[in-house]
Formats: sequence, C-alpha cells, structure tokens
Amino acid sequence: MSPRTFLYSLLLAALLAACGGPEQPQPPTETSLTLRPLTVTVDPGESVHLEATLDPFETRPFTWRFQGGSLSATGRFAVYTAPLEAGDYEVSVAVPGEALVATATVTVVQPQPLSPGIVIRSASGEPTLATGTSIELTASLSGELADEPGDALVWEASAGRIEADGLTAVYTAPAESGQYLVSASLPGVEDAFGSLLVDVPGGLLEPFTIVVIPDTQTLVRQGDKTGLVAGMARWIVENAEERGIVFVTQLGDVVWDDRAVQWNAALAGLALLDGALPYSVSLGDHEYAIQENKASSTDSFHEHFGPARYGGYDWYGGSHPDGLSHYQIFEAGGRSFLHLNLEWEPMGPASDESTPLGWARSVLESHPHLPTLISTHAYLWDEPGEKGHFPDSAREGFFVERDEPKVTTSGAGIFTALVEPFPQVLMVFNGHYHKDREPGGSRGEYHQVSANASGSEVFEMLSNYQWMSYADAPDWIRLVEFQPGDSDSHDRIEVSTFSPARRGTAGEFRDVPSSSFGFEIDFARRFAFY
Repeated sequence: MSPRTFLYSLLLAALLAACGGPEQPQPPTETSLTLRPLTVTVDPGESVHLEATLDPFETRPFTWRFQGGSLSATGRFAVYTAPLEAGDYEVSVAVPGEALVATATVTVVQPQPLSPGIVIRSASGEPTLATGTSIELTASLSGELADEPGDALVWEASAGRIEADGLTAVYTAPAESGQYLVSASLPGVEDAFGSLLVDVPGGLLEPFTIVVIPDTQTLVRQGDKTGLVAGMARWIVENAEERGIVFVTQLGDVVWDDRAVQWNAALAGLALLDGALPYSVSLGDHEYAIQENKASSTDSFHEHFGPARYGGYDWYGGSHPDGLSHYQIFEAGGRSFLHLNLEWEPMGPASDESTPLGWARSVLESHPHLPTLISTHAYLWDEPGEKGHFPDSAREGFFVERDEPKVTTSGAGIFTALVEPFPQVLMVFNGHYHKDREPGGSRGEYHQVSANASGSEVFEMLSNYQWMSYADAPDWIRLVEFQPGDSDSHDRIEVSTFSPARRGTAGEFRDVPSSSFGFEIDFARRFAFY
C-alpha cells in the first residue's frame, strides 16, 4: 500500500468514528421507586412527611395506602398522621399499572406516664361518647403529688373542647369520630402528668325508636273505636324496653269536636304515657272551639295538654306564652335531642320572638348543638301534582271570617323560617292532609328528603290514617328506628307503620312502599353541625 493510500484509509476511519457508525443497542434502563423515610418512630397522633421518588425521575400518578391513622397525599408527597395506639403501621406507595411498590414503617410508641401520681377517670364509666357530646372527667393526685393543690391542674385535649375546674373537667368530643387524648399536668412540678384515651366512635352509640301517633280525631268520635287510642299507648309503653322507644309524638287533631267525651277518650290512651316516656301532643285545627278559626278558644287543649301537664318532667323544656307550642329534650343513642312541637299554621313573623314562629326560632337559636326533630300538624301535603311543603295558597287558618286574607304560616313558610336555616334540624313530622285519592295513591302518606342551607338532608314525612277510620282497627302508628351501622352496613333511619290491634293482639305491619321505607345516613357526618 502506498503512503498516500494508507493516509486515505486513516482519514476514512476517523470520519466514520465521528459519525458514530452503525447504532448499537443499549441495555434497558430499570426504574426504581423509593419512599423516604423508610422507618420512623413517632408519638401517638404525630405527623410524618413522606416523599416518593422514581429513578430515573418521572412525573407519574401515585397510589397511596396506609394502616391506622389518616393520610393526605398530593402526587408524590404525603402527610401521615399516626393513630393514638402504639404499634407498627405501614404506609405504601405504588405506580398504577406497574409492579412498583415502596413501603415505610411507622412505629408509634406510647409515651410512658411521667408520673403515676395523676390519674384521670371518666365519671360515667367507660371513656366513650358520641361526636359532639360531653363527658365528665375527674383527676386524682397520689404519692408524692398528694399534697399538691389540685386547683393548679392544667387540662388539655388533642381535639375537641375541655372546660376544667381543678380536679374536674367536662370534655366535649369533636365532630369527627376517632380517639383523642385528654391530659392533665401540674406546671412547675417535675414529671407530674396524667392522660386518658377517649373513644369517639361516631354519631350514635346505640339504636333507638321514636313513635309517631297520627291524627286520632276519627277514633275518639266513634264509640266502637275509642278504645284504640288506649291500645296504641298501652302497646307503646309495654314494648318500650324491647324496641328501644325513647320518645312519642302525637301530630294534632286529637279530637274531632271540642267535646268532653272525645277528650276523655283521647286521654284514656295518651295519659298512659305520663311517667313512662317523654312525649308531646301538637295542636291541630280541630282543637279550636270553632274548627280552623284561630280567634276561637283553645281552652280545652290548654287544659289537657298545656304546660301544666309536663311541668314536673325533667325532659320538658318550656312553651310559648300561650301554651300551644312546646319543646322537649330527651336522651337517645348516647346524645341529647331537641324536639319542638309547633301549633297548627303558627303565626309569624319569625323575627318577632313574641309570635309562635318567632318563639320557635328562638328555641332553635338557643340549642344550636342539639339534633332537632319538629312535629306540627300541617307541613307536607299529598296533593297530586303538588306534593311537598303545602303552599301559602292552601292555608286554612282564619280569624272570624273565612274569606279574609290569610296571615298564618304555610308548610313552605315553616321550612323557610325554621328548617332551612338551621343545620341541626334533622326530621319533620306532620299529619292533617289526606288528599291523594287517585287510583293507587297513598292517601295520607308522603315522605321526602329536603336540603337545608348547608346542603345537609332533612327527612320529612306526612302520616295521617283517618281516611281508614271506618275500617277494622285503623290504629296505625309510625315506628321511626335510628340504626347505627357497623363495618358491614350503613347507618339508617328505618320507618315502618304498625297497628297494635290488627290480627287480634299480634299486631300487623302495613307492608306497602308508602308505609315502609328507609333513609341511608351517616350520623357522624350529619351531626357535625356545631
């Protein structure tokens, strides 16, 4: 080879090398997923910041899973809040669709009490209470702390509210369920500390039942049916323990006419509730001396079901000055409930506390933390094509002359004044109407779910069986059961309609869709209105 040819060969080889030559296959790059920190030890309730990283780095969606506690995540970043119980808990992150998973272990260590000299106990037994309710706590000092002044104790809670006075405190649980730590310490005294773990499982601790007695007017005017009112009440009292009955509400139109014989027939039953259960009786349009004339006398109703009837009971809250509307507070499911029974087509305006509507509004404003039920005679109606809150055009209450302008409050007006603005109002019951006479219509029955101003559900139902007054044993009552769920079921409000006298003494349930229905509800979320 000549020197010139050799030189050309070297130049060609260098040029090919500069151009890269034929492309060579590269080994695949392996993607790995890591989570930091991998292990961490924390105190109960402490938060841990976690970060997931892909190598090589990519922006990808992540799926997070965790045990115990709670977690909030945004992309590859997460904050895990440890539970209050000691133990090892895993938090994992994965890339959807790929076999990429990384796991961190969070160890929760229960701090040892610094001193056994402060012991906190629940005055009512187990430290368990429903969301938003209260429990009384007591602290005791012993050992080296026995001589320390108890009024110097400082109380704290990891969530909720605590009001303390020395060795006693009242703890109010927050709106969310969970476990919360209540502690007490002596400032300036070394190692003086005590704590108690409080369990707040949710909205209700146990099931219970409310009984609704619809209009009884057609029963007490028939000689052969008057005993049915007593039969209703007797069945309620006898079955209260087995069925968890905690409250009874009667929806007005106790009598057909203002006659002593009819009042006595009604009292033969309703008086059986005295001393047995908290209860209320609402004023209907037939309780006026002249039906629907609100200027006529209500002396008989006041005599039989005025404030004097309930004044000796601790569950009775009070009444409007005219004694025709009342409120009660009863205990059920581990919490207190407010019940308000409002006279038929109450007068307003709601801004004036002297009116029945304004008084009712002031009761709600004074009890903002209590789940509330309202009973009134007229609220929903079952007019075909117009079912719902009865409108202003359907008002019936008059003063002296029937054709005068109506100034009473409709069902729509009650909703606007008392239901929609108050998040604690959970249910509304009424009777009075039975307008759906169409073939297959559910005459005297209607229910719906409305939304209040905060978007929460309000369960409303019309119950009136007087159209069946001449049938055998038309003594239908409503059973409204509050049923807390478990790990396998939702919370529910279950409604059934029952006759104690049908089929002899066995009773009978009315098994049609308008009489037997239910609502799913998350009690803990629904009661988180404080």
